[in-house]
Amino acid sequence: HPLVFMELFIKVLFYINKKNLKVVHCHDTLVLPIGYFIKRIKKCKLFYDAHELESNKNGQTKFMSWGTLFIEKKIWKSIDLLISVSDAIIKWYEKNLGTIENVLILNSPEINVNNENNYKKNYFHKKFKIKHDKLIFLYLGFLTKGRGIEKILNVFKSQDVNSHVVFVGYGPLKKVINDYERKNKNIHFHSAVLHNEVVNLTKNADIGLCLIEKISLSDYLCLPNKFFEYIYAGIPVLASNFPELSRYVRKYKVGFCSNLSFEEIKKAISKIEKSPVEKLKLNFNELSWDAQGKK
Repeated sequence: HPLVFMELFIKVLFYINKKNLKVVHCHDTLVLPIGYFIKRIKKCKLFYDAHELESNKNGQTKFMSWGTLFIEKKIWKSIDLLISVSDAIIKWYEKNLGTIENVLILNSPEINVNNENNYKKNYFHKKFKIKHDKLIFLYLGFLTKGRGIEKILNVFKSQDVNSHVVFVGYGPLKKVINDYERKNKNIHFHSAVLHNEVVNLTKNADIGLCLIEKISLSDYLCLPNKFFEYIYAGIPVLASNFPELSRYVRKYKVGFCSNLSFEEIKKAISKIEKSPVEKLKLNFNELSWDAQGKK
């Protein structure tokens, strides 16, 4: 990693040598020291795009967390603009590192209308031979620990659950899902699709699952891509009862929240099964990628 960093640093120095820069935009902490150096020699603005709460996130070692926070603290006063994906994460940075100019850019999907016909109506029902009176719950995204996947699998293998669940994505838990799929007729795996096809695929489900676990502060304060992909596909969301997720669910009336115990998730799914599930018909223009792009 240090050698890769040095290689990147040297290549960037050659690249910017004769360029007149106004802004250097650093996506994540790894390149922030390079951005800081460029700001000093080119007298330009430094933007820090903190895609998550960078010093406290899933899969990060304690050493990496400490190093990330150390870099942020050392460079913080030189940052001209902070970009992040949730209000709660921005407030954490302000409280712990100091107030600087900032902007919230949500993880909203870009809708590709050209792909709308790629996935016909009832696509999941037909592909997995699911009866049309059965609800389909959908999980989108990376198949790894901390995303509630094991909890979802254990709930859906229960005989009390009448619905089906489809996992769309890739990752280390794919084999685990495949094992459950072989033993349970209501659990299904679907390979990942292109980013601009996700929303159109999602329209064929009834409920989106966003049951993130509190394994890091970044996860607890998150507003992930899948949340917005679900609502732009017009399906309600069953989300973790976390600060930002629950606030958006209540504000825009886009679904349900649950604590993450087996019993609570099962109870929430049972409640959904017993009531009519309707597609979302609200206007979410302020959350759209067009609105984020203007920012």
